[in-house]
Amino acid sequence: MQTGCGKSEALDDIPALGHNWQWVVTTPPNFIAGTDGEETGSCARNCGVSDTTQEYPCYSIGDTGPGGGIIFYVADGQAGRSLGFTVQGYTGATAYLNFATYTAYYLEAAPPSAITNFTNIGMGVYANHSSVLGDTSPDLGTGRRNTHFFISVQGTGNQWAPQLCYGFTNNSISDWFLPSRAELRLIWDNIQNQSRIYREANHWTSSEREGGYIQIMALNNGIGGATDNFNLSINAIPIRAF
Repeated sequence: MQTGCGKSEALDDIPALGHNWQWVVTTPPNFIAGTDGEETGSCARNCGVSDTTQEYPCYSIGDTGPGGGIIFYVADGQAGRSLGFTVQGYTGATAYLNFATYTAYYLEAAPPSAITNFTNIGMGVYANHSSVLGDTSPDLGTGRRNTHFFISVQGTGNQWAPQLCYGFTNNSISDWFLPSRAELRLIWDNIQNQSRIYREANHWTSSEREGGYIQIMALNNGIGGATDNFNLSINAIPIRAF
């Protein structure tokens, strides 16, 4: 069976993860069975991730992603992993913040060398630092929506954690955001707990908690907490979902 762009090898020889070319069907029935039993189809670097609009390379946790950051979550449908996860869209009065719900297969965190100034920053929930928004989630796939919701209230002219993450650009990619609680936890579980490449200190999430608190997490031990001190000067890590 043809399994690569310009080369042929057994499927069993291709690892589930890694930067490998495979034949995949992106828009059924976008292949035909040849007389010799081979299949032809779209050549895409997506190792089992079939998407009709985008073709993704295969990434493993710890790889460098397209934004120059670190891949810390993989949902490629391989080795028992889920195939994709939903990134909740945002719709509000500020048109440039709106984006549709979509399916992502990877989470990527900004490289530490690019966010040396993402420390000693607050959340600035409202201009007077006195109220929380009340419409955010702690779940996987909600950090981008949470961040856009903060921006819709705060604007973009401030140097608080949501604005810094929203305004971050690396490798000419600009769709970064402040992670939700679950997304920041994945950085701890899959990267920080093994390598300690990010600051071993408290970091903001974009998730609120009842009672007027913002959830935070310590990246020296993975323990989560919450604070009602929105001026607290701690750290933030921009991430992206693609």
